[in-house]
Amino acid sequence: TDGAATSLGTIPGVGRCTFAHNQITGGNEVVIANGQSGYVWNTVTETLTQITDDGFPGFRSVDFADQFIVGVEPFGRYWFHSDLSDALSYNTLDRYTAEKSPDRIQQVIATGSDVFVLGERTAQFFYNTGAGTGTWANRQGAEMDRGAASPYTACRIDNTVIWLGDDGSVYRLNGYTAQRISTHALEQAISRSTLSEAFAFTFEDRGHKCYLLTFPDGRTWCYDAATGEWTRRESYGLDRWRANCLTKWQGVWIAGDYTNGKLYQLDWAVQTEAGAPLERRRTFPVLHDDQNKLLIPGLELV
Repeated sequence: TDGAATSLGTIPGVGRCTFAHNQITGGNEVVIANGQSGYVWNTVTETLTQITDDGFPGFRSVDFADQFIVGVEPFGRYWFHSDLSDALSYNTLDRYTAEKSPDRIQQVIATGSDVFVLGERTAQFFYNTGAGTGTWANRQGAEMDRGAASPYTACRIDNTVIWLGDDGSVYRLNGYTAQRISTHALEQAISRSTLSEAFAFTFEDRGHKCYLLTFPDGRTWCYDAATGEWTRRESYGLDRWRANCLTKWQGVWIAGDYTNGKLYQLDWAVQTEAGAPLERRRTFPVLHDDQNKLLIPGLELV
């Protein structure tokens, strides 16, 4: 709360991490997946522990559903979950493969009472049966022929899930179907980037519910669910927004800078990015007179 940082331990690797937390008596188990291994920070004992259970295969990414920690095996062959309310214990019987198509799993994300399993080309839903082992079962008839382009673009926002599809379009979950929300112009721009490296996070404040999609070798695009419009987000001197992650803490939004690892607080009243100019552009339709010269007597910018 005073802006000072305290080291809680070290997570090895240089790739993207995902987090989830499970409630325990007196606190939480915070699970960190670094793409290969898994670690748990216990807020009660204040200890960081690597998951070493014999039934644990490693994490590509992680989420929380119905008191279970759910995740994808590092090679995407199956997804699995922990024991009930225990992020350190796993059973080899609690593993699930894609049943609609044999494509590898990219990401799992909890939505409503289901676990939404996104593969490379297809997606399906699993529901909790209440069984002691093999607890989750495929929801028959809810499969879709639309996968995810990356393991890190599916986000919960506005009571649904938005993700980058395997075809380069952006989709919003509408019930058990994929609803396209990207435009042709946006999809043309996305096609110039490496889809498999894309990642996304969300921002919600003052009525704005935004899905921010970044391509490390391209640009950052922002979808505002309140207006249904797309905009670009970029930092001065860059094609993309420098924010590499975003989370709400103590009532404020904290962003991590991919260029230097620093943390910044987003503030509506500040008109710079850590001192750098905040650049904004607005365009209007083309004016023409059948290729004849045009005289513009005046222009007012409000």
